[in-house]
Amino acid sequence: MALVFDQQPNTYTPLYNQSPWVVRETDTSGSLNDWRMLCRVISLTNGTVEVARFNIRFRDNTQRRVVFDPSEVLKGFVSYDHGPMTSAGPWLLAPNSIHWYVVNFQSQKYTILPTGVGVWVTQNEFTPPSKCVWNAAIATVAFANYNPNSFVSYQNGPSKPLTAFTPTLLKIGTDESYWAHFLSGQAQAPISATITKYPLPDLQGTPLPADPVQANPFGLAFTGLPSVGGDEYSRPRVRVGVGPRDLAAIASPISFAGVQSYKVVFKSTTTGATTDVTWSFNVDNCHKYAPTRLHWLNRSGGFDAWTFDMKSYDEDSVDRRQFKQQKNVLTGGAYGYDIMSRGTTDYHIKVETTKTIATDNLTDAELEHLRGLIISPVVFIESGSSYVAVNVNTKSWRQKRGVQDGVFNLELEIQASLDNYLQGQ
Repeated sequence: MALVFDQQPNTYTPLYNQSPWVVRETDTSGSLNDWRMLCRVISLTNGTVEVARFNIRFRDNTQRRVVFDPSEVLKGFVSYDHGPMTSAGPWLLAPNSIHWYVVNFQSQKYTILPTGVGVWVTQNEFTPPSKCVWNAAIATVAFANYNPNSFVSYQNGPSKPLTAFTPTLLKIGTDESYWAHFLSGQAQAPISATITKYPLPDLQGTPLPADPVQANPFGLAFTGLPSVGGDEYSRPRVRVGVGPRDLAAIASPISFAGVQSYKVVFKSTTTGATTDVTWSFNVDNCHKYAPTRLHWLNRSGGFDAWTFDMKSYDEDSVDRRQFKQQKNVLTGGAYGYDIMSRGTTDYHIKVETTKTIATDNLTDAELEHLRGLIISPVVFIESGSSYVAVNVNTKSWRQKRGVQDGVFNLELEIQASLDNYLQGQ
């Protein structure tokens, strides 16, 4: 008799979708009341640690099968990586955005010992190969045909960033950031990136001297990761800073003086023979209005960014709580009110500041891309080297098309995620 695995998750699975296991016990002795399945969830990213265990009964009329999904347990171990680049190079691990685990299954039968004591005795046990989850939430209709090869990068194959948007050109300032996020199915994938700078917009003019961003990003800086089972746990999740501010802040900074556009190409081979993914930017610091740059967590678990450079304005809303108090004060032998006395008194004031921002004219693809900002649960506003959490208040979305609607832009209302309080007496 044995355990049969009818279904198990892919090696790489979006955490905020399903990760179901369907396991069957082939031993048909006794009744369903005599059996249970012990499911132990074991974390591998930070050593071999059991983080949860569940006793699950077999389902009726399923030939002794159980269904187990560890997603809710694993959500406590996965977050997202966001912030300024602080390493010597533009490559940074994002270990809190990914987690390796295994599930140990033990079928147990209730047995009466000769002493008359009833105990659960393990009949069959098996630990399948390790699995990985990362902080993605693929649309349900798309997840029905989920293919991990659409998200995981391998050597000698195309680099696959964690974003659904690959624009021709993005507008960016010399003090703004942009990140590319990758899942790596091998220890060195994507293997390198190069940057090419141009003196004119739209990648025009004779390219300026080349700046190699970094080859072999998974080198000495990343050897601290555990190496277990063929180095699988060292296949990391990384983010790469490709914005001018990121690349200018590394140990060997890249200068953007005299640069009006540039492109970053991620390669999967040392020779660059394979055509890989490219980000292209127009460097533009000329804004009629003060720009607002937002970064948001997209469905694939990476961060996208956009600069809103049209007119914006702030609006304050005050929530004021009051009470009426006795206004007279006893001072020595005198009783009455003076200039410090109050009758109607504010005891609680909350100030909510909302900012309305707008884009320039958009293409159909750009408008669809910004839809991800409206539905994102994690949004930051970039201000120099700091990032402030904000929420998007806009709740409705009208999909427009250039063919039928002509030119169009997008206007959003955002608000700081932390309230501003003032306390009275």
